Order: sequence, then structure tokens, then C-alpha cells
Amino acid sequence: MTRTLIVYDGVEYTVANRTMEEMRDVIETGLSGGAFTWLEVNRGEGRATPSLLLVSSATQIALVSEGRGEDQDDFERGRFTVETEDADVELPSEGEI
Repeated sequence: MTRTLIVYDGVEYTVANRTMEEMRDVIETGLSGGAFTWLEVNRGEGRATPSLLLVSSATQIALVSEGRGEDQDDFERGRFTVETEDADVELPSEGEI
């Protein structure tokens, strides 16, 4: 299942069955028609609560892919390995920072 995590004002939201690229296109298309747009998202774990986010060109927002494709079988949210030229660097999860 493809899922995109959206961080908006420090709070995590999700959108199911949409890639990060699709969500970027939704936001860009919405903003091309005016000063702001509403973004339909879900909030919460398990049983999600539908929510709306007000997005403008000045909104700080992050899109993170949480898809589980063949390349991401070992992906674990919050803790993953980044390969660099020098060495593998393990990034801490939010609770470890």
C-alpha cells in the first residue's frame, strides 16, 4: 500500500493510496488556482479522522513517502539507513533525538 506522510505545523497526517509525487501535484494544482487550497488528509493511528489542512504558498509542509514497494521491504518508519559514499549512517528515530 502506498501512503504519504504529511508533516504540517509539526503534526503528522497521512494520505492513503497516493504517492508523494501525486500529493505534490495536488498541492501545486490547488495553489495555481488561487492564494490557498484545502488538502484532504487523515489524522491519527488505526482509525483515522478525516481532516482538512489550509495550504498557501507560505505554508511549511513536508511530504514523506511511506510506500511499501519492493525496494522498501526493510523500511521501518522513524529509523532507517542512509547509504553514503563513506559509510552507512543510521539516523535516530524521533524518540531518540
